[in-house]
Amino acid sequence: MSSRFIIHRGETNNLKRSIEVVVPPDRRTGRGLKTITQSTVDTSFPWREKNNYLSFCEKLTSFRPVKLFAQDNNLVIHEAPQKTLQAWKIPKPRDLEAIHFDIDRFDIGVVVSFGYFLSPAILESFKKGSMNVHPSLLPKYRGAAPIQYAILNGDQETGITIQELHPEIFDAGKILRQISVAIPSESTYQSLESILAAEGAELLVDTLRYLDYFQANAQEQDTTKATKAPKISKDMAEIKWNQITADRLDKLYHSIYVICNDDKLIECRSVKMEGKNKISVKDWINGYGVENGKMKFESL
Repeated sequence: MSSRFIIHRGETNNLKRSIEVVVPPDRRTGRGLKTITQSTVDTSFPWREKNNYLSFCEKLTSFRPVKLFAQDNNLVIHEAPQKTLQAWKIPKPRDLEAIHFDIDRFDIGVVVSFGYFLSPAILESFKKGSMNVHPSLLPKYRGAAPIQYAILNGDQETGITIQELHPEIFDAGKILRQISVAIPSESTYQSLESILAAEGAELLVDTLRYLDYFQANAQEQDTTKATKAPKISKDMAEIKWNQITADRLDKLYHSIYVICNDDKLIECRSVKMEGKNKISVKDWINGYGVENGKMKFESL
């Protein structure tokens, strides 16, 4: 569930009596497989000189923002099991309002970037079914990485689809709502995700407000136009410098950012600008005034 949708609850009391949240388990990361539940991102560390070249440190941990938001707002949280929901059942509502009104089933399930396949048994446990907010114009880009593929393929527009959950196939449900969203030039995965999250939250709330109408007029997807956007693999992030074009490199950067093998840093010792002599990275940084050690590719 999107935390942006939960924020709407103060102005949409006619839509809900109670909200509870289901989240995947906290991610485990690092050599010691420590559980990470809260995020700190500190990009203020300075460049440091090391053996006549410079490297940049960024301290990163990760967390599940929906869980953190739910904790801060006293929402009931249910944690899903690892990997699969095959033996899992939707719990009974535990929210105080649900208990007060003797509610024993949830009316509807809303799934956003959940990462699990929901079995027919789970889908049938919701009185009014389940829906998903998907960041593409389905049936285009079915899968886990529609935003990345839209940028990688140089698309000019993408969109948001509110779909019913299909009992057998990911991202193949009936379409309840759909809007197009222009992709701004120089969009990265992070910037486009933020735009689509805001648009998706608004569209979801409006869909829930008139749910009966949209369910009655839901449209089947045209399977002949279906394309896939599978999870980004490490192989896709590999750069073969003797094969890749400048345009492809630019799109890779904007779509999947930087993924280093084994969490290593990329260390550049020298830079050669077109038509100029090779210089050390230190001299290049000083000459071009890179702020706070941040660099990015421009359109080529």
